[in-house]
Amino acid sequence: MLATTCNVEQLTDSLVRDRIVCGMCDDNLRENLLKVANSDLDKCIEACRATELTKEKRTFVAERIDVTLRMAPIIMHVINRGCM
Repeated sequence: MLATTCNVEQLTDSLVRDRIVCGMCDDNLRENLLKVANSDLDKCIEACRATELTKEKRTFVAERIDVTLRMAPIIMHVINRGCM
């Protein structure tokens, strides 16, 4: 790691955290992390993981809703025919 080879071990976590924050594509997450005073590397990583998990869950739910909405007319047709 660049921070380790530069003999700044005491600043490694801070430098890595700053690099993560500055390099991320999610503007909202970056802004939230910059608002937190004294945020350490572990908190930064935790926030990134939580955001990623939230995005995955949101995608999963959206896909389930999409399937449900596409299936609704078929289900209603079956119900109306008395097949259930």
